Amino acid sequence: MNAKLAMEKAGFVLRQASPEILIGVGILSGIAAIFTACSKMKKAEEVTEEFHEEMEVIAEEEEKGTKEYAAASFKAGTRLFGRYLKTFWLPILLEILSIIAIWYSHGIMVKRNADLVSAAIVLTQQLDKYRDRVREKVGDEIENDLFYGVTNKKVGETIVKDEKGKDKKVKVVEKIIENGAEGPFDRVFDKNNHSFQGQPGADMGFLRAVRTSAEDIMRGRATKSSNGWITINEVLTQLGFEPVENGFNWGWVYSRFDPKYQSTYVDFGVNDYSNMVVRNFENGLEPVMPLHFNCKPFEFSELKLAKI
Repeated sequence: MNAKLAMEKAGFVLRQASPEILIGVGILSGIAAIFTACSKMKKAEEVTEEFHEEMEVIAEEEEKGTKEYAAASFKAGTRLFGRYLKTFWLPILLEILSIIAIWYSHGIMVKRNADLVSAAIVLTQQLDKYRDRVREKVGDEIENDLFYGVTNKKVGETIVKDEKGKDKKVKVVEKIIENGAEGPFDRVFDKNNHSFQGQPGADMGFLRAVRTSAEDIMRGRATKSSNGWITINEVLTQLGFEPVENGFNWGWVYSRFDPKYQSTYVDFGVNDYSNMVVRNFENGLEPVMPLHFNCKPFEFSELKLAKI
């Protein structure tokens, strides 16, 4: 029973790894074919010399242009082909095996990828149906908050006029993504932001324009002897969010002379076309756009820069 189980497990592993195994067989067979063909080159030279000698004899015995000369030449060429085939049969066989193995490996991977795509489509359709049912129960805004892990957080206070015209303090609340992937500044761009227009193309254009503007500011501050920079608070403000307490200690640094900062770029996910959320927001399928900032902590004293 144990032996049978072991054989079944081994068979399962082999089936799972079959594309890799076939690729390995194809590569090894191709290499073996090359080395085997090289080892047969001396024999091939001898076969070629014999053919030339045979053609010289035919030229002496038969006049060129005659049927007899053509027939004799054809027979000599056929014998040459047979000798070459006899000499190189092993490398030819190995090369055919290599092509077949790689071809079958490709076919298996194509089938598996098609199965994965089909499964992803089915799962996406089921997820969309589930989200629609949740929206019917709790509403669009709550469903979006649950789906993206969004919470409301107090970021400050402001003064507004109440119904009687008196000043009244109210909390400024923003939607943030708790435990965001890129740091503590992740935000959600939606209808609660005063820069939000509700038009997918215009909203995505606005977000990308802010990203480009932030990079221009950062690079514009760089000189031949000093670093360029921009804080996360500056970017948040451009996006229509409230600045945060430690936002002057996080941001992006660019340098024209320091390799450590020469490849810095400002990003908060709006150019990641591989992200389904980005595509859905731009196509109007999602009403919110989570923003994940790739900012880093930095010390102004270390960079010898001054805060604005």
